[in-house]
Amino acid sequence: MAMAMATAIELPCPQTPVRGVQAERSLQEIASKISEKIDIFSSPTRRKIDSTIRGVQNVLLTAEVRDRQYEDLHNRVQNQQKSRIRGNRKVLQKGGVLTGTQARQTQENKREKEQVDRIKRRQYLIQITTNKIKKKYHIQGVAARKSEKERQRTILNFKWRKEAIPIELFNPIPDPEKLITDKEIDIQVKEALISLPEFNGVSFEYEELGAIGVIDPGLQEFTSQQDFISFEGTNM
Repeated sequence: MAMAMATAIELPCPQTPVRGVQAERSLQEIASKISEKIDIFSSPTRRKIDSTIRGVQNVLLTAEVRDRQYEDLHNRVQNQQKSRIRGNRKVLQKGGVLTGTQARQTQENKREKEQVDRIKRRQYLIQITTNKIKKKYHIQGVAARKSEKERQRTILNFKWRKEAIPIELFNPIPDPEKLITDKEIDIQVKEALISLPEFNGVSFEYEELGAIGVIDPGLQEFTSQQDFISFEGTNM
């Protein structure tokens, strides 16, 4: 009895399969043991056992293929990440060996430069868009003032001839350039800029144009002369 207990204790504990290959190997061992005693089962039970074993083998085969595909994908992702890290290090170390502090400072300087460039680009877009809108109202204003002078001249002619003045001539022609306010121009500028990628994340509803970026007098390096609209020589 003691020897039997000792023998039972010394038997290796079965290992639970954690991979498809291990599960398939365990299934084959179980199937082999069952085949040795298959005669003790009825025909329906034998068919069920055989069908179950074949079905489980197919499932395990599919799982093993999936595991290998996952491993391949995982390895590719890791290799890409390593290549990207090596590439970043090459860029940072192009001018020589950098310490961790120097590398972080270089990256911080790069981010600051990108932020400055982004702000200057916004300033440029705000300025040319504002100029274009003002230019539009200036052109409309010139036409309105010309029409108003013509209206007044026509009234004088009617008076000089002592004729009845048509009632429609008594309505002054409004000047869009004088009627438009700075606030209304700001709204139109925001509506024109909001869809541009440079203004992604900018909440025009809560931010004034001046808060987005004050126009820099030294902005000429970012501007194109043909896009810039000059107001010199115009009658405001």
